[in-house]
Amino acid sequence: MLEKLNPSRNFGARLVYFIAGLSLVTALAFSLLVGERARQDLTKSTGDSLAELAFQMVDKLDRGMFERYREIQIMTTWPLLRQADADPALKRAVLEKLKDTHPVHSWIAITDAKGAVVAATGGLLEGRDLSHRPWFPGARNGPYVGDVHGALLLSRHLPAPTDGNLRFVDVAAPLHDREGRFIGVLCSHLNWEWAREVRSSLFHELQGSAGIEVFILNRKGEVMLGPSALGQEPPPDPGLVEMAKALKGGKGYFARTWPDGQVCLTGLAPSSGYLQYPGLGWVVAVRQNVETALAPARRLQKDIFSLSLTLGLLTALLGWAVARRLSRPLRSIAVAADQMRQGRTELRLPTVDRQDEIGVLARSLGALVESLKRSNAELAASRDLLEDRVRERTADLSVAKDELENELKLRRKVEAELRDSQERLNQAQHLAKLGSFEQDLADGRVHFSDELYNLLGHPPGGDDPSLEALYRRVHPEDLGPLKAFWDGREDEASLKVRLLLDDGQEKYCQARLSRLRGPEGTVRGCRGVLLDATARRQAELLRAEAERIMRHDLKAPLNAIINLPPLLTDAGGLNPAQAEVVEMIQEAGLQMLSQIDASLDIYKMEMGVYQLEPLPLDLVALSRRVMREMEGEARRRGVKTALTLDGRMAGEGESLTVSGQDTLLHAMLANLVKNAVEAAPAGSLVTVDLARSAELVAAAVHNPGAVPEDVRARFFQKYASSGKKGGMGLGAYSARLIARAHGGSAELETSEEAGTTVRVWLPAGPHR
Repeated sequence: MLEKLNPSRNFGARLVYFIAGLSLVTALAFSLLVGERARQDLTKSTGDSLAELAFQMVDKLDRGMFERYREIQIMTTWPLLRQADADPALKRAVLEKLKDTHPVHSWIAITDAKGAVVAATGGLLEGRDLSHRPWFPGARNGPYVGDVHGALLLSRHLPAPTDGNLRFVDVAAPLHDREGRFIGVLCSHLNWEWAREVRSSLFHELQGSAGIEVFILNRKGEVMLGPSALGQEPPPDPGLVEMAKALKGGKGYFARTWPDGQVCLTGLAPSSGYLQYPGLGWVVAVRQNVETALAPARRLQKDIFSLSLTLGLLTALLGWAVARRLSRPLRSIAVAADQMRQGRTELRLPTVDRQDEIGVLARSLGALVESLKRSNAELAASRDLLEDRVRERTADLSVAKDELENELKLRRKVEAELRDSQERLNQAQHLAKLGSFEQDLADGRVHFSDELYNLLGHPPGGDDPSLEALYRRVHPEDLGPLKAFWDGREDEASLKVRLLLDDGQEKYCQARLSRLRGPEGTVRGCRGVLLDATARRQAELLRAEAERIMRHDLKAPLNAIINLPPLLTDAGGLNPAQAEVVEMIQEAGLQMLSQIDASLDIYKMEMGVYQLEPLPLDLVALSRRVMREMEGEARRRGVKTALTLDGRMAGEGESLTVSGQDTLLHAMLANLVKNAVEAAPAGSLVTVDLARSAELVAAAVHNPGAVPEDVRARFFQKYASSGKKGGMGLGAYSARLIARAHGGSAELETSEEAGTTVRVWLPAGPHR
């Protein structure tokens, strides 16, 4: 029975298996084709539905905002509100009536021309100066609408929603009296819970049954309203806002993987405003998990596959019966042929009395077998003759084989001697750290020694050697002398070059290059030797370290300069001018001591071993101290200085806390302010602007002058200076080192029109 089911030994079984396999493949292909078509159709219909829902949501939001936008503008035309001297109680009553009519207004207020609240619903914040709120300056010249924000001043007075996040949308418009004079601003804080109610009215049924989730994003891509409480929603795709802006027709959908790992169909619709309401750039995203959305298509695909597989099995059973009938004569021929293969050559193949293909095959095989018998007899005779000739040729080949083996032994000996010589050469170059290369112009080949590969930071034989690759690794500042040899103007060159490795390190090398010429004087190639001089360079750096140690020893005599002035002051007998000079001597000594300490710290920063011990510091007070120290230099150059905080003049008592080390930050600011004063044109203003942003504090030093073109690209590099008498090019370099040591950064903005701003970012300390 098993023999009949073996496809390798039974033609009928093979035919049945073929039919069954074909049926299975057909069922699988048909189900995949139909399922894919159903998936595409369902994806489009579901995506269009999600996009339409997003469009309906954003349209409702825009229309609702338009109504509130127009309400505030219409109220500014009411006679009572246009009277600056009207009774605040009457104005409050009007505002209360509007709030009761439309509860979406959480707080409505009227201010005077300076921003103080004159009347407000519930009397909240009356008398408070709100001129610093964005809606007041925004509404001075026309209607204003502000994006969603948290409750700053009203959170203690108004009830919070269920998720505890009280948020508003500001709508404001200017108030003018009958003569057209500006008398104040009418502002309303719209409760953002209104958007949640709009979403519930549109998506209540779909959210529960179809797993649909709705997100409202602002123009920055931040979630203003999601399916969960604020701060618990899955993070949105950062590219959704840009995708929404690129949509044609105001809506569309995409299949994307969200940052929370879900693959979702996402319908998008951007806000474009409504009538006079300009819109705030909101984007509504409605998503549904692809697994949920396309479940009907997968069920259809599974049903089609099951049905097709059942039909295929029935077809295979029918084919089994047909195959047995067709293969019976073939089996009898196969049995006879197998017996003949085993040596029973007297047998003949059975004849089949049929006129179809099987009968023709049986007769043709019988004639073929007889022909093969005759051919076998002829081949046996030819084989005996060929064996005699092979024996004769084998004797001749054995002699040639012995000669070839002797030649191969001699060749291997020569190759071994060459390998030994090359190994000794490689060892000598490695000990001397001496790499070499040679180019042959005849075939264009270049050979690198193993030690040259090591100098370049690669394993020997790793890359195909080329002079272009070696040329690209030379430091740009060392290309001048090398180019004269490379262009053929010199036959020999001895120079120092720096090689730039892939890991950013530099190797200092002494190079000797020469051209190779043939008998007729023609150039046939070139040869070069490179000696690794990095160790010698490091010795030079150690000498520089010794110089730094000598600077450290300068601190000892400074102690006398710093300690003597207090003794002179305590002894008395000094007039005010002398006391001031003594104090200046002490301050100069302290400043010099700070600079020496800072130079040692900067050296540690360069070496990567500096350990910062930060403390909370007042950056405003530190900046004032630096600018007082620079007053004399500024007056001498005819330059004015100013300290600002968030773009306005810094007031007395204001502070801005950073986390850092006083000595280093003083040296950093002093360098930047000194550079700005020296670079500023006479009669101009140098400003130091301080600002806090998130977890960082920015100190921006600005002067109207522009950094020269030849210095901009290397402004923060060591010794970068241009046309500055006595300039060492270390101020900006040390400033960036100090900023990085504090976990911050430094950046340059310069142009002929805007001047120069060096902005330093530092980690913020705790709020005071």
